[in-house]
Amino acid sequence: MILLGWSKTHTNITNEGKRTYYRCNQVKRRGKPCPASIHVLYHSENECVTMYKTVDDHLHNESRSIGINQQSKEVICQLFKMKIKAKRILEILEEKGLPVPKKQQLSSELEAWCQQNSLIPDDDDKPWVLKYQIEYEDEINKDDDNDNGDHNEDDDNKNKF
Repeated sequence: MILLGWSKTHTNITNEGKRTYYRCNQVKRRGKPCPASIHVLYHSENECVTMYKTVDDHLHNESRSIGINQQSKEVICQLFKMKIKAKRILEILEEKGLPVPKKQQLSSELEAWCQQNSLIPDDDDKPWVLKYQIEYEDEINKDDDNDNGDHNEDDDNKNKF
């Protein structure tokens, strides 16, 4: 049984049946817990299931955000269109006082943007991405170490994050 907004904490097997306990997952597991909880009893004598809920209300102000904040996404898109590198994008977000995503989150967001804009649009005046290549800093440093002086014209067009 999957319950949205709840995470399984433990299970007990009793004479009545199997009891599965859940906690509210709108707060971090190691932080101050939300007093709201539920448990489900799978009766052993028949196929009935009973759900018990505490009378306590949820005690958390904001729901936990997952991913990149929408306002940050919009700024990232604007900066990426201006050909600003990922490292500088993170700095600008911090300067503007916006939530700063992790490097991996930003890389994933930029890759998703490239994928979304890779489809050829019906409108001839709308720009689209012909080709993109993602290089991570670790790979760039390895390439610099192995650089033999050859310079490829395509290297200038790569988006490095």
